[in-house]
Order: sequence, then C-alpha cells, then structure tokens
Amino acid sequence: MLTPYKRADVAFEWIRDLEEQGCFSKVYLAHDRHLAHDLVIKEIEKKENINHDDYFNEARLLYKHAHPNIVQVQYAAQCESNIYIAMPFYHNGSLNQLIKKINLTSREIIRYSIQFLSGLYHIHSKG
Repeated sequence: MLTPYKRADVAFEWIRDLEEQGCFSKVYLAHDRHLAHDLVIKEIEKKENINHDDYFNEARLLYKHAHPNIVQVQYAAQCESNIYIAMPFYHNGSLNQLIKKINLTSREIIRYSIQFLSGLYHIHSKG
C-alpha cells in the first residue's frame, strides 16, 4: 500500500548556541550536511496540550510570504520530541548584536524601524 507522503531524515550538526534565544525554543547554529550550508535552527520542544500545528502554520506563513525584512524559513521538520525550523544564518550578525557594539545614529534607528515595521505589516496583512 502506498502512503500519501514520505518521511525523510534531516541531518544537521550542532555548531554552537546563539545569543538570540526564543521564549519556547532553543536557537543554535548548525551545519546541514545535505545542503552543505550553515543554518540557524529553532528547536521547539513538543509539549502536551499545545497544538504543534500552530508552529508549522507560522513556518508555512513565513515561507509562503517572502519579504526582504523577514527572515525566510528554509524548511521545517519534526521528530518525536521536537519541532525544527531552519532559517538562513547571516554572518554579519543580528541587529541586537550591532546595538551592543555601537550606538546607532537617529537616522539608523529610523531606517531599521521602518524596515522592521515594513516586515511586521507585511506578515500581519497576510493573516
């Protein structure tokens, strides 16, 4: 009997934890052997009484509605205990890391705010 879907293994190697951690997740840099590329992996522990499809629905929304000011989801996967969402790793770092290094000018704060709000508006307009 044929199944309507196939399961496949996702293989990545942990490199290091990242400073930017999620409220309900662990975030780390990993190397995907299949893609031969470094990715940010968001690992969410599956807990009882939580709809795991909500995480995949959010990942689908981000994947489907690409925008230059929203981090693109590369893929999503799961195992028995965790959900994994993979995103690109930006070698220049995050805005949070930049703010820790230097004081932004008013012009830079406005520019980053407009970019942030543009991405936020885009994704919220898609539901």
